[in-house]
Amino acid sequence: FNYVFDRSLYLKQIEGFKKLNKQIYCMYGCIPCVWQGGRFLTEKPDWNWLEEQIKVINENNISIFVNMSAYNIYENELDDKDGNRLLEMLSNSNINGIIISNDMFSKYAYKTYPKLKQKVSILKSTYEHPKIDSRTANYYNDLLDRFDEICINTNDCRNIGMLKGIKDKSRLEVLINQGCIRNCPYAVKHYEIHSTNQKEYCNKRTDPKILKKNYDFICPATNNILKLSMKDFEIKKLGQIGITKLKLAGRDKNELSLMLQQILKNIKV
Repeated sequence: FNYVFDRSLYLKQIEGFKKLNKQIYCMYGCIPCVWQGGRFLTEKPDWNWLEEQIKVINENNISIFVNMSAYNIYENELDDKDGNRLLEMLSNSNINGIIISNDMFSKYAYKTYPKLKQKVSILKSTYEHPKIDSRTANYYNDLLDRFDEICINTNDCRNIGMLKGIKDKSRLEVLINQGCIRNCPYAVKHYEIHSTNQKEYCNKRTDPKILKKNYDFICPATNNILKLSMKDFEIKKLGQIGITKLKLAGRDKNELSLMLQQILKNIKV
């Protein structure tokens, strides 16, 4: 299953899971770049440090998927210097990849970095099919024809009947501790704030202090990570139909250790 790629903590995480005889499928994260679609990032990358960490993680047979999932990416943004440098680094191994939602950027990445796998972000299905009943098994099967893996929209992860209709469940991933309410009406707005602020920062058009203030978007589900997480029996149901890649978010959440204990109890179903 997926876990969080977060600085020096990864070594302790790797050793901890080795002792438990469990496998970390991949880690994820990103650097500040205009393609970044997750939380607002401002810390400049230490490229020597980053290259070293990528090497160690890959040597442990753990993939790294970088979150370049901004939905609104334009052709004149494909030359992002830092983003391209990171993808070039990751291309030194054939187990790494990109979390992605923009089709034009996907084509660019497949052409420029063919060794990198592509995983469909939750953002893609949220933007393209905001209504729950519009995301069918056929929709996900069409995505599997074009991409290597899919992160299922969190509104669909309890729809076992629909999930059963997806043809290759080994390529599916489920975020089990989503910090958002079901069918959240603010989701797209929140993603757009993330992306806009990141682009403003990377292009040095706005003071980062102002951007951080803009980032404080108040969502009805803020910090309710446990309340909105999947329960033990729900995780078991996923395993019973063949979905075993479970993604954890929240590197700065105190409740994350509790989620890890919950997963370890249910990883064999």
